Amino acid sequence: MPPSAPPGPEPFGGLGMILTVQVEDAAAACARMTAAGAPIRYPLTDEPWGQRRFMTVDPSGIRIDVVGQSEPAPGFWDPPAGR
Repeated sequence: MPPSAPPGPEPFGGLGMILTVQVEDAAAACARMTAAGAPIRYPLTDEPWGQRRFMTVDPSGIRIDVVGQSEPAPGFWDPPAGR
């Protein structure tokens, strides 16, 4: 299952807000935001559960998790053996 803690360079202490935005192409969105000077706080990453994502933060401190759907790693969503 996906981690319950949001990705980021620092531990999430329960304060603040994270906004998740789904896009068609996370790599293209990351390239545009990087070119525009947005701070990338979590690099473009292919997550094993089937998402390509990165995270930035807006000037007020809201974390923005930008997510595109992708193929999960083979077997990631398979039920555990014996069930």
